[in-house]
Amino acid sequence: MPTTSQANNRIVYLDVLRIVAGAVMVFGHARMLYYGVDHRSTLHAVHTTLLDGPNIFLMITGALLLPVTRSWREFMARRLPRVAWPLLVWTVVYLVIGFARGTRTWRDVLMLPIMPANGILWYLYMLIVIYITLPVASVAIEAMGKRGVQVYLVLWVLSSLIPFEHGVITSLTPPQHPLAMFHNCYGYVVLGYYLRRWPLPLFTWRHGWWIALVMVLGMVAVPWFEFTCQPDLSWHDHIKAVSNIAGINAVMVAVLAFAVVQRLVPERHSSPGRLSTLLATVSDSIYGIYLMHMAVMILVTVPVINRLLPACATQWQSLSLTLVAAPVLTLAVSLTLTLVIKRLPYSKYIIGH
Repeated sequence: MPTTSQANNRIVYLDVLRIVAGAVMVFGHARMLYYGVDHRSTLHAVHTTLLDGPNIFLMITGALLLPVTRSWREFMARRLPRVAWPLLVWTVVYLVIGFARGTRTWRDVLMLPIMPANGILWYLYMLIVIYITLPVASVAIEAMGKRGVQVYLVLWVLSSLIPFEHGVITSLTPPQHPLAMFHNCYGYVVLGYYLRRWPLPLFTWRHGWWIALVMVLGMVAVPWFEFTCQPDLSWHDHIKAVSNIAGINAVMVAVLAFAVVQRLVPERHSSPGRLSTLLATVSDSIYGIYLMHMAVMILVTVPVINRLLPACATQWQSLSLTLVAAPVLTLAVSLTLTLVIKRLPYSKYIIGH
């Protein structure tokens, strides 16, 4: 996603996190493209409990942009075009693809103010709202201090239990829940700010190991509870809870991923070596990959993989094509196209900067 990092003063662990989140996102979408979001398989149930891309992107946004030191007008003038222009360009691209394939109508055009032209663009809609409100939220966060932010995050984490409470802890519907106002993605932004300023003492002798262990156990226990302790619910209800981006399992995975990378990767890299240059190049390309990867899947990956599938003699060969080769091909083509577009004039209006 767009960043404020400068080429000579990068936060390397955030570059690594951005690359990991982008890769995980593409792998997840490639799987859904072939098997659907409700495919009844153990593989799908496992995948929905693993790391997702958007929550990590939101944490990176909070880590980079909070606290906001510019006026609201100046902040918007700098940040909004980085999202709005690429959103406009790729909305047109996905509408053209949709009309050509017969999957979009003029009703979809009329619904654009609230419904994106392609599902992946929902994140940019949300990011625009976050940018508009972030200077105000920043004032509140700074006034609250560390303890106040901790209180907010505790309430937010408690709200992440809402998707798993259906019919077990409470009969209230989610909108009626007393913590409903906290159940949203904004907590990831605040969490990213908090973890950058006050990192978790992960892997330290006194605290860090049990923190990591509790999170790992929670990642297993929460889905296990969902699928075994509520047998009367439909498969769709189970998947909807487990794959909720603001669910407790997603929060724990995101926190652990952020903390591990932050702990293991140096925050700053003073010498521009080959590895740091490569990380910076790929990291700066993730926004372009995010914007175009679904178009690449539709126009390139699916035709190529579908042509190869009939030659598969076993189910494992088929799975390898759809779950490994498809996302790798999509990443490679998207990265190549992004690097080519970066060399064009006005590329910032296409893939941001």
